[in-house]
Amino acid sequence: MNEKGVDIMDMNDIMKRFLMEEALKGDQDWIKEKVRNEYVAPFDLLGQASGKYSEEDYEDYDEFDEYYEYDQFKINRYKQEIINEDYKKEDIARLVSEGEINSHELKKILEEITLDVTKSLSLAKSRSVEEAEIIYADAIKNYKKVSDIVPNSTSVLSNLGSFLAEFAVLKNGVEGEKIFKEAVKSFEKAIKINPDDGRLFCNFGTILANFAKVKSDNESERLYYQALIKFQKALEVNPDDDFILYNFGVTLCEMAELKNDKEAEELYNGAIKSYVRALEIKPYDSSILFNLIWVYEKKGDYSLALNAFMDAFFKGNLDINDVLGDDDWKDFVNYPKFLNLINNYKYPKY
Repeated sequence: MNEKGVDIMDMNDIMKRFLMEEALKGDQDWIKEKVRNEYVAPFDLLGQASGKYSEEDYEDYDEFDEYYEYDQFKINRYKQEIINEDYKKEDIARLVSEGEINSHELKKILEEITLDVTKSLSLAKSRSVEEAEIIYADAIKNYKKVSDIVPNSTSVLSNLGSFLAEFAVLKNGVEGEKIFKEAVKSFEKAIKINPDDGRLFCNFGTILANFAKVKSDNESERLYYQALIKFQKALEVNPDDDFILYNFGVTLCEMAELKNDKEAEELYNGAIKSYVRALEIKPYDSSILFNLIWVYEKKGDYSLALNAFMDAFFKGNLDINDVLGDDDWKDFVNYPKFLNLINNYKYPKY
């Protein structure tokens, strides 16, 4: 089953560029398409840092920003000074009001700090636990500088909460609990600022579900049900958001794997309903199709799994080799009609 998705709408412009660069390196068309078609820029950071500008002042900000020429030496200088705590929020506001830093430069500075943090955390995943903990602690410390400067940015608060939650999973134990509480507070603050953003509830649900994985039975179940409440709230706010529907389905499947037959079946059925609705919104999404097939296979509904597989196959989103040799699909691949499909695939009749 595919993991939860990345909410690109919650990332800022530098993440858009970073993802595009990564996509081009690996020719990952799905990333390029998601960045191009779904990206929505967050509220301009300058207005929050200085209190001087409104959102309406920056309706065309991103279009103009694309052609803005930066003094990279200046950007690097202030970025480093912010990280070194030479500048606080009030200092940045003063620099903005005095014209020392303009809107594009401040946005660029904070974006580059965010990119550096994201790269560091990505690197941490390939290191030992001890090394990863050091990287996470340092990266989060730096990202909190961004949060200090734009304390009411919901996208920054959401990112900070997600980073802290990842760190909490890594640490676990008493210290992990403490870090996770901080992550929860970050999301609660973001939601208080904008309770009409379904993605905030979705991302909150995701961190609760992820933390549930490293907890004991009773605590795990409590966290999972808290996650479900957040996802349900997310869908109340944004009922037609395929990203929320997809991640809701993933969490329902994770819970189902921990339950007995009857409870598991109800949860799997809920996941199917969520995936089917998501496919109505985005019918060519390979991740949703893959997970829908996986749920059918887990339930032993091989005929429905084959129908979904054929749908994905003819849309060009899935290949037979995607399931062959994967233990998660061992029962499905021995389904007679699937074996027949394989034979036709290998030895087509003309």
